[in-house]
Amino acid sequence: MVIESQNVAAFPKEETRKLFYIQNYEWALKMTFRYLGEYETAVATVHDTFLRLFQSEAERVGLPNLQGRPFDGIQVNKIFVRAAVDAALHGTEDTILIRAGHVRTYLRELAVCDNKGADLSKYRNAIVQVLLLPLYPRLAYNLCIIESYSPNETATLLGINESEVVDHVQTARTLLKNAMTAIDRDQ
Repeated sequence: MVIESQNVAAFPKEETRKLFYIQNYEWALKMTFRYLGEYETAVATVHDTFLRLFQSEAERVGLPNLQGRPFDGIQVNKIFVRAAVDAALHGTEDTILIRAGHVRTYLRELAVCDNKGADLSKYRNAIVQVLLLPLYPRLAYNLCIIESYSPNETATLLGINESEVVDHVQTARTLLKNAMTAIDRDQ
């Protein structure tokens, strides 16, 4: 993740906004796509979130008044995660077939592993399988396992209770384990 601390007061300056956008667009798109599984929706969500960040009236977008205080990476990450979750929960029909159609886009444009020591093929296979999970297991897995949100935080974001979050994470783990076992067996 690239997010660097930025001073919100500097956002009205075009060059500062442009630099912030350039530095953070790639990770924001990868992360958002991992939640949504649909490339065009992920791009639109990321652009909308950047625009909301750059608006001068922070209260209009539901953000605390950060005027003059720096964003830290955690705040910006949480803003993008919330935008991705909201888009997933309020988006169009979520089906595996729709997401499977977007897997090629992911493999072509977004499957770049940040860990230099990781096996790119295994990384791509794992992320593709995350993209193919049903909606709530995918969201719960992303939030709890990848983003390290607590079950309570995840339940609040998803509008469900903690026991459902735990069930969705377990379902995701089981589905991912089965899919990865099948991939390893076929290779």
